[in-house]
Amino acid sequence: MPNIPIAILDNGPMEHGATPREGLARTVALARRVDELGYHRFWYAEHHGSGVTASATPPIVIARVAAATSRIRVGAGGVMLPNHSPLIVAEQFGTLHAFDPGRIDLGIGRGPGTKDPATVQALLNDRPALSSEQYADQVAALLGYFRGEGAGGVRVPSAESDVPQVWLLTSSDESAQLAAELGLPMSFAYHLRPDAADTAIAVYRDKFRPSVWLERPRVSISLIAICAETDEAAARVALPTTISRARVATGQENYLPTDAEAVRYEFSPEEEKAREQLATYHAIGSPQTVVRRAEELIDRFSLDELVVFTPVYDVAKCIRSYELLAEPLIGSAAPRGGAKSTA
Repeated sequence: MPNIPIAILDNGPMEHGATPREGLARTVALARRVDELGYHRFWYAEHHGSGVTASATPPIVIARVAAATSRIRVGAGGVMLPNHSPLIVAEQFGTLHAFDPGRIDLGIGRGPGTKDPATVQALLNDRPALSSEQYADQVAALLGYFRGEGAGGVRVPSAESDVPQVWLLTSSDESAQLAAELGLPMSFAYHLRPDAADTAIAVYRDKFRPSVWLERPRVSISLIAICAETDEAAARVALPTTISRARVATGQENYLPTDAEAVRYEFSPEEEKAREQLATYHAIGSPQTVVRRAEELIDRFSLDELVVFTPVYDVAKCIRSYELLAEPLIGSAAPRGGAKSTA
């Protein structure tokens, strides 16, 4: 296995009937365990108006997770910048970094974090969506605050020294080119747009300009990976997630069933087709199966880091997945932990 850092992406999943309190408690328990296991980063996503995730406010969760852990880098994967003022984001992450210097990451994304039109408009306060040029200006403004070069002389003292590590989250050639032009590390959303990864990563490396942030290109991708002792056991653990993603892929409302509900679920022909397609780019199986898939992607894209995303609500099963992968992925021995199931 190539020796590269392994990060974790989490979105506070909530199965049917679970509460945000339970989803957030799961996230903190997971973060504590993966910190012990030696994973490199723990990133938290931004989603709004969702009944299946508890991840609406990354900065608040990051503060809680950073306080509950001791070593692992903690950050946003990411902050959806069009929803926010660049000044406020700089102040938030400058403050987080002041509390935990050297441990805070800021991943920046363009999407709204929701597919619901009413929620999008509420987030934008009824403003029109940003154009590509306006989004690029927003990112540049945010970076300016971190350099002490805010427009009009506006300063963010907490964000002007030893700043968070900034990444641009991408899912297209256009956003990859922006990351390259700004000289930022890029994390590609392979778990959302696997077919676009090859060209986006090629564009990024071809167009990359060294900057004060980064001397040479740095690439990671996000991979959905769910591991258990055998391929068959992993498929059972992954079944609620598979149902959820098949529903989204076929244009239905997102729904994360309980394990009992998942066993009774009947896939429609359209969902079954989506399920088969999803299986081609997820990594679900035994440690050997998952690591083989991870190695293929690391080699294919010459990755500098890999971001593993295990959207399993049951915290014991989610932690066990990361325990099984710890030794082959990061060389960490991982005895079975004592986490309690949230199911």
